[in-house]
Amino acid sequence: MTQPIARRGHRLSVLALIAALLIGTIGMATTSASAQPTLPVPALGEITVDLYQCDTGRLGQRFHVTNLYDVPPGSDDADFPLAYSFEATYEGGAFVRQNPPSVFSTNPEGAPFTGNFTSTYTIPTTHPGTGAPLVSVELYAAIGYGGSGLGAIDNPVDSTSTVYTPDCHGSVVDGLIAALKRILLEIFGS
Repeated sequence: MTQPIARRGHRLSVLALIAALLIGTIGMATTSASAQPTLPVPALGEITVDLYQCDTGRLGQRFHVTNLYDVPPGSDDADFPLAYSFEATYEGGAFVRQNPPSVFSTNPEGAPFTGNFTSTYTIPTTHPGTGAPLVSVELYAAIGYGGSGLGAIDNPVDSTSTVYTPDCHGSVVDGLIAALKRILLEIFGS
């Protein structure tokens, strides 16, 4: 079965047109992907504990953040660019863990933010269930770009952690005063 020459040429023209469209589409995809701006990579510095008050359990920490981005209000916690938490370990192996972690986003006017980030926790000097004394606190922070699927919890680009060992074993008098302060704080709720 032979086809007329005009009909074969028509088929070749259609195949050439399809090939040209495919090549053009591939070229456009490559061009548009390379035209997207790349954001500076977020980063974290080392965690520093500024204070731990044995009588109240208040712990203050800080760390340096670089290129902290923002997410819109109402975003899911997993979409936030900064997440931080702690795990306190007590004698005998008991522990208290912050779950879920705290999250933070800067405001759109200040994004991307670079500077020191500070936060505080209240970490009891004795385990709430067993009464065992506090041995150490592991502090953890992670940073991501932020946004859907790019948050610090599930997709960190940098993280840091440190273990802090509080020194709350002063004299017997200091221990009694600290215990009395804790009891008074519990009674009066301050």
